[in-house]
Amino acid sequence: MDKGVLRFPPPLVHPCIQVNIKCELSKFDTVTRLENRPKSFRLLETRKHERFFKPRAVMWDQHHNLLLFNWTTKLVHLYFFGPDGFRSIYCGRLHKAFIHNKFMEFVEHLKSAAFDNLSIDGHIEDLQGWMDGEFSLVIQKKLMERDRAAPLLVVEVGSWKGLSCVTMAATIKSMGFTNFNIVCIDTWLGAPEFWTWGLNDPTRGESLKRVNGYPSVFLTFTKNIKLRGHHDVVAPFPISSQQALEIFKYYKLEPDLIYVDASHEYEAVKEDITGWWSVLKQNGTLLGDDYTAAWPGVVRAVNEVGLTREVRGVVWSFTKFK
Repeated sequence: MDKGVLRFPPPLVHPCIQVNIKCELSKFDTVTRLENRPKSFRLLETRKHERFFKPRAVMWDQHHNLLLFNWTTKLVHLYFFGPDGFRSIYCGRLHKAFIHNKFMEFVEHLKSAAFDNLSIDGHIEDLQGWMDGEFSLVIQKKLMERDRAAPLLVVEVGSWKGLSCVTMAATIKSMGFTNFNIVCIDTWLGAPEFWTWGLNDPTRGESLKRVNGYPSVFLTFTKNIKLRGHHDVVAPFPISSQQALEIFKYYKLEPDLIYVDASHEYEAVKEDITGWWSVLKQNGTLLGDDYTAAWPGVVRAVNEVGLTREVRGVVWSFTKFK
């Protein structure tokens, strides 16, 4: 077997990695010389009777992942490098690995679009919102057993001004996670109560900060996130819950943790729970807020989905066990 030369970029020069990778590469038929990892997977064009990745069989991406292609099994192996060496995070057909990486590029695009040119000069933080005091403790409990160096995908459905988002970001960082993203899904146009009984409520309808009739609270959210220093891990995605779900299905993504706190009407809550549960990763957690008599639609939806629930304070959660 002709093993190629692999030169690691400075952050990855580690003796255990070099030893481990020599051992792992013995499982593959061909490894081609690659001096530097590209910024993203660059799939070589293939023709009808040519093999994938010919002649290149090893590639890096910008997230310190290593992709190898096994000629014998025709499977893609995706490895993540952490402080203890590297571990397999995906083994399967080419398409899924490729679209997963494309989504991570999409996440970086969302971050860049929201924050790169955003000025926070003179911004006064406004994190008005609703969050149970037990929320951070629930997040810690659900993530306690997870590998701190492995990729972690968190989804928040309903972000408002960012109170729960900055709480999750700060909590996850404090736990030592080094490779995570929080995708925040919201239209930032307000829930139904903002336009009905709460239209003149300073914490609801008036908080939309409409400019010529159109809400501008999205900028309140992004400026709060940047002011708190979490724009490195937060990707604002201004879209409805169900539209975002279709995009996650397209990319075949399986979030590790999903926090649902969008509309509080029974039908909408149940639709969010059943829909996002379908894409949740095995051993992942789906949780939400407002399990209280003040929001009967939330309580009814949570009770009716037929899953084993945990409740702490007003925070409800379901875990998808294998």
